[in-house]
Amino acid sequence: MDANESGNGAVGMAPDRRSPGVPNITRAQIESEIPPATNGVRERRLFFNNLPNLLRITDRREMDNNHYLATLATSDITNAQLPGKADTGYSAKYLADTPQLFIAAVDQAMAEVGIDGRRVEELNAQVKKTQKPEDYEALLRYILPAYIRLRMMGYGHADLTV
Repeated sequence: MDANESGNGAVGMAPDRRSPGVPNITRAQIESEIPPATNGVRERRLFFNNLPNLLRITDRREMDNNHYLATLATSDITNAQLPGKADTGYSAKYLADTPQLFIAAVDQAMAEVGIDGRRVEELNAQVKKTQKPEDYEALLRYILPAYIRLRMMGYGHADLTV
């Protein structure tokens, strides 16, 4: 069952809480940017790139255990101040956030749409194991509400997929 089928997906999303200065974007605009399943898994994998990894709980644990990243997570350094981040297509919201604030926003969005990071890990492992297009589509169906929610919160496509 995916997040939409469980009633915790896009239909039950919390009201939009954009920050001042964040461009207005509608759910319909976001959905129109996403390649349809009929275009094939390859195009969709390229579009969503690292999104499944962003939503995995394990990645956050690895961040906590990495001294460099853990130090960043507790500092006031913004994403714009990190090497290679400025002027690279990231949104103003992402660049203004600290890594800690960004991860908190990801966690918030996942909670709002009912996505469990451990389930993302399971689905991701299944995709890696089988390499079946239908398994990748199941993963995408599950995580899509979080992508849409984060975009509506003001994060850009690159913020979530690079």
